Order: sequence, then structure tokens, then C-alpha cells
Amino acid sequence: MIGYRDMTFCIGNGCLKFDTCPRALTDEVNQHARNLKLPICMFSNPEELDCYTLEIKTETETKIENEND
Repeated sequence: MIGYRDMTFCIGNGCLKFDTCPRALTDEVNQHARNLKLPICMFSNPEELDCYTLEIKTETETKIENEND
């Protein structure tokens, strides 16, 4: 069986590039696939992809966030 768009999608898991990624499994993509009743292939470990970019916060940014919580 062919999956939606015949490609593998990514859920991001905090990746900074998710909003601009052509493989991003957005709500819109998910809904379109459901409407067509087609399965969606997803990467099992997006963090291990070469394109995955995690936001690295400085110690000061983390301290400020903790103070605001």
C-alpha cells in the first residue's frame, strides 16, 4: 500500500526547523491524509535525523524561565 504522498513525515519533537520543513507532519497534512483514507509514514526517531535542530538555551535563559514559572 502506498502512504500519503509516498513519503515519510516528521513530527518534529522540538525541532526548530519544523515550521519550514517539507516533511513536517502538520495538522493540515494529517487531516488531508485522513480525508483520503491513506496511511502516513513517520520517522520513528526524528532527533536522529541529520536535519534535526534543537534549540539550545543558555544558562541565563533557563534561569529566567524558571523564575517566571
